Amino acid sequence: MSKLGTAYQELVAEVIKSFDSNNDIIVEEGLWVNGPDGQRDIDVSVRGVINGKEIFILIECKDYSKKTGKVGINIIDEIDSKRHDLNADIAIISSNSGFTEPALNKARRKDIVAISVLKEGDERVKIEIEQEIYYPKHTFGEFKITYNGPDVTEQLKSAEWYQIKYKGKFIDSWLIMKAQAVTFLNEVSGKDVIYTANFITQTEFDFEGSKIKLDSIAISFRSEAEWFSQPVKIDASKGLYDYLRKGVRLSAGENRYMVKGVNLYEGTKLKEKPSKKLFSGDRITGEVDIQLALSIGIPTKGLDTELAPLEEIIVPEDLDLILK
Repeated sequence: MSKLGTAYQELVAEVIKSFDSNNDIIVEEGLWVNGPDGQRDIDVSVRGVINGKEIFILIECKDYSKKTGKVGINIIDEIDSKRHDLNADIAIISSNSGFTEPALNKARRKDIVAISVLKEGDERVKIEIEQEIYYPKHTFGEFKITYNGPDVTEQLKSAEWYQIKYKGKFIDSWLIMKAQAVTFLNEVSGKDVIYTANFITQTEFDFEGSKIKLDSIAISFRSEAEWFSQPVKIDASKGLYDYLRKGVRLSAGENRYMVKGVNLYEGTKLKEKPSKKLFSGDRITGEVDIQLALSIGIPTKGLDTELAPLEEIIVPEDLDLILK
């Protein structure tokens, strides 16, 4: 019969090893090693060359029950002491029940990594990672498309949506997607915006069975933003959740990152835009995040799921969606 925690140790070792696509590290679990005061146990040991440097990572695994609760500050103290005794370069605690806020505060101060491993569908994973997400609801007003070129006629100026194609695809879908991206990336609210895409060379488009030449296209619009929050659950095929960075890191190979329980129409409205501190910030290699937004007032008639390949004909500078 396995001792308590062994199954979770094995899972942690398995997930950590899955990050090593080049076989640069040795991952072992359930070791006993000599320390300054006698033998010490190591739940999971990671040794190898990382970024050109020999590294020893010490990982403690805490498979607590619901009754025992979250990992507390005393466990942070213990691994901090063990790290110094065994000369570990990095100390990590993997919890199957989460961490108390005092424990995370001390882990941050002592530079100890606090994680939970994720493996979708594995019964050894007991914890559900819950996180509050923050997202804007953009309500768009009327969109207007302007065409510029030698073949622009009054008929073209008054054309309805989804009448002009490039390589068999309506260009309106591409323009709407760009308008939304400009809005989200620049946090546009209560402003009139015009996004213009100039073509590298004069280009032919299809309009009511005829060919027309254009030099550029533009879309103008206005949107109003409101902010909402919502609790969701996060999972992955195989990876880990970093409590201090508030992000998921996926292991090597084919993988999936999942945000569960999302209903953007059921969020809690905020009085003002949330502080940037509530967002996870810059990501590191292998780390993923998702930023959601809700768009209201987007034309959907004739909307193509496959966008016209307009990037190939547009001046590269105009593909930069950050407003000057």
